[in-house]
Amino acid sequence: MAKRGESLFEELQSLDAISSLVGKSEQPEFECKSWHGKGSLPSIVEAVCGMANAVGGVILIGPIAKKDKNAGPDDFDVIKEVRPVANCEGVLSEIQRAIEEHLRPGLVFTPVTIPAKEGEASGYVLLYIPEWDGTPQMVEMAGCSNFYQRSSGGTRRMLYYQIADRFGRRPRPVLEVVVREINMKSLGMEIIRPFEIIVKNTGRGTARYPSIRLQGNVSFIYAYQNPSIWPPQPGRADGWVSFRGGADEVIYPGDVVKVLTASQMGPREEGHVFNAVNIRAEVMAAEVEIREFAFEFGEARSFFGQS
Repeated sequence: MAKRGESLFEELQSLDAISSLVGKSEQPEFECKSWHGKGSLPSIVEAVCGMANAVGGVILIGPIAKKDKNAGPDDFDVIKEVRPVANCEGVLSEIQRAIEEHLRPGLVFTPVTIPAKEGEASGYVLLYIPEWDGTPQMVEMAGCSNFYQRSSGGTRRMLYYQIADRFGRRPRPVLEVVVREINMKSLGMEIIRPFEIIVKNTGRGTARYPSIRLQGNVSFIYAYQNPSIWPPQPGRADGWVSFRGGADEVIYPGDVVKVLTASQMGPREEGHVFNAVNIRAEVMAAEVEIREFAFEFGEARSFFGQS
């Protein structure tokens, strides 16, 4: 099992852990499906297909998850309510039968039921779906054949090029680095000239174990979203600074990750001139060759009134 999927699968076999999900967001490796009888089976089979064609993960049957009012298309659903199904063993049997009948070429997965109370039939169904490395899984249902993949925002039908790549070879990610200068800001008696450093995946495959190395005449400050996501590595004598995604960190096709900021510092003086900036970057991931990038920014002049 993948590390993140394995830990989720073990953690969610606890009723307390399931109850604590309310208000939390789904994840690339975690999806909830409510149960409304056999009519729920098509979306569950599609979710299984999507997980297998991505990086694997966990599907929990019972909780109700919906997008928040102001959510964007790439935002995951949020768990609104945890509601046990009336007969979890019976529901599991229905799901297993549907997967066997409608998923091609087929998949071995790990199911478990969690009773709501000891001795009761009601409860939750938890499925661990492994990543599938072969030609993509396909759902055959109601006379249609479709391929699905879980990515940012949920489970979606695979595009033609994604399907073609999976049949021809394992799809490859292509990582690019973008450095963007943003508005200067004041901090006490100093002015900060900041730069946003972004990694994006323009390829067709998922980038695993991503990392970036940087060198330049600026300070590389912190991980943009969360320091624990891309923690800085020990510095090197040659001036390179590394930020590495965790063992479970992935960048999906089309994803854009704001990794960290870099900055120049200067006195808060009218007309202070910041030197030109040069930044070199190397980005890499598992099974992906290192790519090098270089960025240059000219001198910049500060002025009062910057916030």
